[in-house]
Amino acid sequence: MTTVQGLESKVYDIVDSVNVANIPENARRLDVWMPTITTNEHQRLLDLKVETQLPLRVTYDPVFGNKILYLEAKSPRITKAEVKLRYRVLKREYSVSTDPSTVGVFGDGDMQLLRRHLQPERHVPVDENMRKLALEIVGKERNILERVKKIFDHVVGRMRYNAPKQSWVGSAEHALTCSTGNCNDIHALFISLCRSVSIPSRLVMGFELVEDSEDCEVCGYHCWAEFFAPNLGWVPVDASCSTKYGKHGLFGNLEVNHVALSTGRDIILTPPQKGEPILFFYSAYAEVDGIRHTDTKRNFTFRAVS
Repeated sequence: MTTVQGLESKVYDIVDSVNVANIPENARRLDVWMPTITTNEHQRLLDLKVETQLPLRVTYDPVFGNKILYLEAKSPRITKAEVKLRYRVLKREYSVSTDPSTVGVFGDGDMQLLRRHLQPERHVPVDENMRKLALEIVGKERNILERVKKIFDHVVGRMRYNAPKQSWVGSAEHALTCSTGNCNDIHALFISLCRSVSIPSRLVMGFELVEDSEDCEVCGYHCWAEFFAPNLGWVPVDASCSTKYGKHGLFGNLEVNHVALSTGRDIILTPPQKGEPILFFYSAYAEVDGIRHTDTKRNFTFRAVS
């Protein structure tokens, strides 16, 4: 572990493998889209090697700008396909000032640019019921950081982390009704409440790399949220880890072991998939002859480099 400008940093070697199986012998087309780890303000892609027998190219989704590895085969005449991505990533702790005096106010131009992050999405409503609750939570507070902190504290206090009792679609309504769920439900509620009082917010999909052996396997995904504050930009929060582990300090701060993979919900890929928008993009999405193919197996392993 090292320190970069006072923040923790680590280097990870990551292997992300996807196997697409049971492709019909008479299939005429196979399309596979995979999200890829990229460089941003708190992580740096040091190396990437791609292993696959399929033709590939890099694309970006038109709304959120997620980097996509797109693979296609016409008249494939194959019954299975494999894609393996080998990464080396420098990950830094992600920390933004939460001093209320540092934040500005939104201008009309800000809201126009950020309007995508104020709109409802599937299972993330922005309606009168959600607005009523959000206004009860923030009260008379006008400072943006203080308003979001009240929402964050409400969500953490209300929710109980329970993955088996999740909605499976990241639902704010499920979180409200049941007060339980996984990281996706928890952050769906947080995003709904923020947007309902005109604070832009968005979902980030990735991984929480918990080290418990020399070579660690990640069985699923982890997600967190970001909200936009004038003068500060995008500010991270992890209400899920705060709920699950009772951790403090995750408002404006993201732990060093959080690796981001994609941003947003209801994603239309490039080239566009034939099926409906993807709720959240954390693993490969495949179509055979334009129909979603769900017989895919994902294996994600990592090792912290000393």
